[in-house]
Amino acid sequence: MSADRHEVGLRALERLGGPDAAAPIVAAADIAPDLVKFAIDFAFGEVLSRPGLDLRTRELCTVAALSALGAEPQLKWHVEAALHVGARQGEVDQVKRIARAYVRPSGGGVDGQGPLDPVTRELSTVALLTAIGTQRAALKNHLRAALAAGATRQQIVHVLEQMAIYAGFPAALNGVTAARDVFTESA
Repeated sequence: MSADRHEVGLRALERLGGPDAAAPIVAAADIAPDLVKFAIDFAFGEVLSRPGLDLRTRELCTVAALSALGAEPQLKWHVEAALHVGARQGEVDQVKRIARAYVRPSGGGVDGQGPLDPVTRELSTVALLTAIGTQRAALKNHLRAALAAGATRQQIVHVLEQMAIYAGFPAALNGVTAARDVFTESA
């Protein structure tokens, strides 16, 4: 099964960035070969390859989280991947603006204007707030807004699971706890 996941992960990487997309990950094999295996097999072969969210949405959520976390080398790779799988530059820019508003609030609030559709905007905001991990009330508000915009519970769960890769399991589990509260309210 592991070989299958590895192949699925390599194919996912290729879909995201072409034949050389795995190179930045594989380059770490001399220092951390198990991390490379984990990234390819689990992150790309298991989580990012599953159905439920299209690659464009997954990548925009990843860009949102990495923008909030300030992970520049990974952010650059995922911005290119988002564009490769169909996101437009204006959508990427909007996601980065939303992340910046939460990381460095200037008092102006979050501008929802831009080319993103409401579901993708809210899912991206859920991703970045999950990654930040310190704004539970805002996360719950955006979970509610995602549902109101038409996102399914399953789409939200996919985003939260994906955040385990980019922000860690504690952040993802805290996001799941917030989602449980919101899902219970709306039941």
